[in-house]
Amino acid sequence: MGVFYYEVLDRAKGKESGTLEANDKKQAVQLLIQKGWHVLVLKEKKFRVKRAQMKHPGVPALGRFWVNKQKIHFNFLYKFLQLHSGGLSPGDALKVMRTRLKSPAEQALAEAVHKQLCEGKTLATAMKLYPDIFPEGTVYMIEAGEKTGNLIPIIGNLIRFMEVQAEVKKRFIAGISYPLLVCSIAMAVVVLFIFYLLPRIQKMMTSMGGELPLLTRLLLGGAHFLQDWGLSILAIIGVGSLALLRFRQTAMGRVWTDRWLTYLPLLRGIVNGSYYCQTANLLATLLGSGINTTEAMQLAEQATSNRYHRLHFAEARRKVLDGVAITQAFDKHHVLPVEALDILSVGENTGDLASSFREIFKIHNGELSEKLHSLTVTVSSIALGFAFSLVAILAMSIVMSVMKFSATVVG
Repeated sequence: MGVFYYEVLDRAKGKESGTLEANDKKQAVQLLIQKGWHVLVLKEKKFRVKRAQMKHPGVPALGRFWVNKQKIHFNFLYKFLQLHSGGLSPGDALKVMRTRLKSPAEQALAEAVHKQLCEGKTLATAMKLYPDIFPEGTVYMIEAGEKTGNLIPIIGNLIRFMEVQAEVKKRFIAGISYPLLVCSIAMAVVVLFIFYLLPRIQKMMTSMGGELPLLTRLLLGGAHFLQDWGLSILAIIGVGSLALLRFRQTAMGRVWTDRWLTYLPLLRGIVNGSYYCQTANLLATLLGSGINTTEAMQLAEQATSNRYHRLHFAEARRKVLDGVAITQAFDKHHVLPVEALDILSVGENTGDLASSFREIFKIHNGELSEKLHSLTVTVSSIALGFAFSLVAILAMSIVMSVMKFSATVVG
């Protein structure tokens, strides 16, 4: 469900404008035509949360610093579930949340969503106005819960999935923090040696007619190269990053960059594993809530954040609509791996797809944790190896310089 701004031509009143709710642009056009209006302009309204302010009427500033969107997202759903499952209506729950939530940003969001509900909008429609806080997957899940009357279990499932993701992220950050710290200290020591101590050693050796050892000369050459070309290299990296970011913001660029992520050696297991977990968890929740297979697959497609995977899922969904078995469609378009399709075929034969998707989620969630652990170990090993290599090169350079200096003095 979206909010659309329109400008129409009425035969009796002339030109008019306003907003309406519809599932998509096609339905919005049909609703306007049914009123006897000629559509001039029709576009979907979107409101984004910016650095200092939610760009929406009635929402106060969020503060001087960047807000933690994931934390606001989680706290909003968690508090709403507590109040709504305790017997309060969605409107009353949001009314209480305006004062119970901790940060001003969370209170402002609750007040804004409550205002939208008072104007007759659904919870999903109100949340859709803030895509920076609520991703597509959350909005479509909430919409499905409102349609089927299973809002509480669906939000509970969303919160559990977010808790798992947060825990995995926390373990990953904890695992690489120490190696990155050691690497940073090693680089700082090397930079200090190259740009401060090494020039003095060179000056002393030159004044005594000596020559620096090869390794020290290589380090000195690297220092001169960075001094001459360092800013240019940083500028090239900055321009390239900006160009890549602009390219990713296009429809084709988003698909291509998401495709690259699925092939990167260190990240492809994490990217694909997250997609398998999200898809299986979402379909299990939707099908278990009584939503039919067609609508569940449509919602799962819309909630898929990786555009490359979304294209494959869309092709599979169209095959299913044409009468192809889900297992065959998923196999042909690589929606799930082969081992998951074996489980899915059992559910398709028994008519219990929800249980099959829950089992697939459990398996791939465990595999995702193992892959994240392996990635943490790999990144930590690379960082520590890099740090020790820098320290070893620095130590060898110092020792060789001292030995060369001693030989020059004795000679």
